Amino acid sequence: MRRWENPRKKAIANFIKVKGDMEVGAIVTADLVDFRNWWLEKMEEDDLTPNSANKDFIHLTSTLKHVARVEDMELRFRTDGLAIPDDHKEHRRPFPVEWIRDSLLAPGALDGLNPEARGSFSAW
Repeated sequence: MRRWENPRKKAIANFIKVKGDMEVGAIVTADLVDFRNWWLEKMEEDDLTPNSANKDFIHLTSTLKHVARVEDMELRFRTDGLAIPDDHKEHRRPFPVEWIRDSLLAPGALDGLNPEARGSFSAW
């Protein structure tokens, strides 16, 4: 529960730090643009990736939308185009086929696993 709750609390706290404590129904697109601009500055200062900012946007807006749904309120903001593109995303390289064959699929390598886990490799 804590792992679900804490990122949402952090996103809301960050928004309040930027825009102050606002009524959910008073938040407009310009407020989210200000929040995005704050994140752009923070990314530059703290050498963060867009992933951090985009997670905050997702947690903030999903929470706001949930509150609006529960309270039957109309929201006055749009979120399209606010995500920060990650043009320099590093891609994790795949494991070499030789390593998979010689380590994971070597005879006896998976003997410590339960039958269900071992069975997931049986097609190999």
